[in-house]
Amino acid sequence: MATHMKFRIRALLSVGAIGLALAPNAAFAASRAAPIADLPFTTPAGITVTSLGEVRGKDGILRVGNNRKTTDIYADSRGMTLYTYDKDVEPGKSTCDGECAAAWPAAVPVAAAKATGAWSLTPRADGTKQWAYYGKPVYTFAKDEQPGDKKGSVENTAWKVLSVKAPETTAYPFGITLRDLPDAGGQVLVDSDGKALYAYSGDLKQERAACYAMPCGSNWIVLAAPAITKAVGEFSVAIRPDGSRQWAFRGRPLYRFSGDMLGEDVNGSGVDKRWQPALVARYPVPAEVKIVSTPSNGKIFAAADGKTLYRYSFYQRVQSSDDLRAGPYVTAIGQALGTRACEAECLKAWRPLAAPTNAQPSWHWTILTREDGTRQWAYRGHALYTYVEDKKPGDLMGLNSWDIAVNDKDLHTVSVLAKISADNQLPSAFYWTTAYP
Repeated sequence: MATHMKFRIRALLSVGAIGLALAPNAAFAASRAAPIADLPFTTPAGITVTSLGEVRGKDGILRVGNNRKTTDIYADSRGMTLYTYDKDVEPGKSTCDGECAAAWPAAVPVAAAKATGAWSLTPRADGTKQWAYYGKPVYTFAKDEQPGDKKGSVENTAWKVLSVKAPETTAYPFGITLRDLPDAGGQVLVDSDGKALYAYSGDLKQERAACYAMPCGSNWIVLAAPAITKAVGEFSVAIRPDGSRQWAFRGRPLYRFSGDMLGEDVNGSGVDKRWQPALVARYPVPAEVKIVSTPSNGKIFAAADGKTLYRYSFYQRVQSSDDLRAGPYVTAIGQALGTRACEAECLKAWRPLAAPTNAQPSWHWTILTREDGTRQWAYRGHALYTYVEDKKPGDLMGLNSWDIAVNDKDLHTVSVLAKISADNQLPSAFYWTTAYP
């Protein structure tokens, strides 16, 4: 008979032990930054993003595969997969009613939901409204049972899973593309190397007048436009004071920031308010959450009072660009654990991030209901908490608190919450870590 060893480790890194003070200009709320207030959201209220794949089998076992490359798809407020129908060829008009509508319920808006960006509301024959994505009506499938299911795409090839993709509303000049940059708070224009571009809101003649000292100064690199190029979509050419040409987006000249070393960097954000990431669409962020910068963990989520937000997750021994921020998200794990990761005694140390009664899920933000009926915010499937030993904004006293369980018969990790079968990913453990964009 196999024996099990279970123990708990508090690994206090030096930065966590002493607490962290936020650097000047480090904190910002991506969804409320003034220069992007008029930008559309990536999703409206009630439309979320999840990942395809099994969350928990009928045998109760949560399986974690080696392949971390998952497909992000759109889902409704419950996390159920959304589909489009090939036979809906007229924009804004659904051809699925009667028996079809019983099998493929229309994706209906939650209370007070508004159209934004690619998402519009289209009327149905019965007088109700239905979500449409780029004019294509959107549906759920009655036989899908849990988040991540895609049974509808198997039964009928005319129905397609609605995968997350870049906006289709504009053309791009050569060397400029669009990518998701969570630290910037949305979908951002990037150069040919995949690095963030920044839009300048000031007068080109005054470009250096108030930006001569480091880290501003010469760190802003002009995104030059070829001599014979013409305007493309929402891109135009700005003529600089010296007569050279520079790409501009929606009337704002574009720059690179020399301090961005990696594709996910947006280190130019906050250096000078005139330069902001060149966002095309912004992520929704709950009013109860803000994004702050830390010296050791980069940008992370914090509660409205500045206290660090944590998630309970499963450690996998894999290399990732997210390692500095305590490892990547695996949405399926967070969804499977739900609120069960912290109950009873656990709640004395870890406080759930409450979601107001009128709050609605959107993008990667979902709402879980605890046993006592209270609502709790979750991000990428993981319930969020603050830690009682964090006394001031920037403290990371809860970082790297581990739950490790070893089954010495088959070396599979065993927990009171779930049994994990994780090939080639030992050692494995549950632990508390920061929540980041």
